[in-house]
Amino acid sequence: MDDLDSLHDRNPSDPDLEDLFPMALARMVMDVHMIEQLVADGDMEQAKFLAYKLHGIATLFQISDFSAMLTRIIEHMERESDLTPALLAEMASQARARLDGLA
Repeated sequence: MDDLDSLHDRNPSDPDLEDLFPMALARMVMDVHMIEQLVADGDMEQAKFLAYKLHGIATLFQISDFSAMLTRIIEHMERESDLTPALLAEMASQARARLDGLA
């Protein structure tokens, strides 16, 4: 509930975001796994597209740690870094833990 409380404190002008927050986290978990698969398949353009989309969701919901992670992931994707899969796995784990914490 801390995430919901902090979201409400940061954005009291839009209470609809509070209701959508669990769905946004679930979408992030699902999309991070999709990005992992795209990277594994070598489809970096589609993976970057999806990462930018997730960055927008993280920004909208003011999830600054995920926004920062996605910025780093996108930078590694641009350089075709070997660290990209590990960074994606870390983010997937953190997103899943946060989603599970809401249940």
